[in-house]
Amino acid sequence: MKPHTLLKHCARAIFRLLTFWGLGLVVFALVACRGNLTNPPDRIVIGTTSQIRTLDPADAYEFWAGNILVHLTDRLYTYRPGTTELMPQLARDFPQISEDGLVYRIPLRSGVKFQDGSSFDSGAMAFSLRRFMDKGGAPSFLLKDAIDRLETPAPTSW
Repeated sequence: MKPHTLLKHCARAIFRLLTFWGLGLVVFALVACRGNLTNPPDRIVIGTTSQIRTLDPADAYEFWAGNILVHLTDRLYTYRPGTTELMPQLARDFPQISEDGLVYRIPLRSGVKFQDGSSFDSGAMAFSLRRFMDKGGAPSFLLKDAIDRLETPAPTSW
């Protein structure tokens, strides 16, 4: 057999061997990694390598924790879906602001209940905001230096 014919023959044999092993690896990967490809219709599964550090609203400031909390909790104001327009959620209306711009009075919705059945009122809102600022968590800087004091003049406003 001539050297160049032998070389062609070896190259074909190596190519066939690599193709066989390559296909074998692909089949193995598909079988080994397939897992359960069907999800229940009422569940969304999102894969990530991130880890959630906390779900405490007074400390959570990372993307995934915020994404979960925005769907689990209510806020004084939220965005109208699909827009950047704010709308009241736990608040009944937008704040009344004093002429000097230092006092904000926020009317609250009445009849709102927590999951344990207790009522949401200005005392509960003030507690949440104080905890948010006093805990010193990652997002506390957002309010800590901006609010001098919190008062609750009536259960449905503060």
